[in-house]
Amino acid sequence: MRHSRTKNAWSCLVFLFLAMLMFAGCSRVNMKVKAEGIESVEVNIVGVSNSVYSFWESMSMTDYWKPDNSVRLDAKRNGYLYEIKFDQNNPREQTLKTSDPVWKVWSKRKAKYWFILADIPGMHKDAPGNADARRLIIPYKCKKAHIGTIEISLESSGVKCFSLPKCEF
Repeated sequence: MRHSRTKNAWSCLVFLFLAMLMFAGCSRVNMKVKAEGIESVEVNIVGVSNSVYSFWESMSMTDYWKPDNSVRLDAKRNGYLYEIKFDQNNPREQTLKTSDPVWKVWSKRKAKYWFILADIPGMHKDAPGNADARRLIIPYKCKKAHIGTIEISLESSGVKCFSLPKCEF
């Protein structure tokens, strides 16, 4: 009888673990970011929920990258901004790993989009959404977890996404 209880307990734990994986969605993937032909650039990755999507989508990138911008400073202070810097002291390719604590913050905030925001040098015209070359919006609406890497390239012409992991809808 004792063996039966232990077996049932383990079965329940395995079931709960599998259910947790199923309902976790595709909230975590590695994001590999490369700077191509740009000497120095800062990138912010922000997890954004449906409730604040239009604010982030229409925000001026010129204003966002001003040193005293309260939106950027608040996102950083509250832990839902992941910062990457490319310069002579940092590698030309960096990866946001699935194990980074920012994923828990994004999950708690019910993020449904990743906003990749880059302070790319040069003249860029403010425009909403992906029309601004300094902003790339990637939705994640998978129903089942998947494994993979999103590959992002920073070029003088803008932010580009070269691969998205496959997921089941």
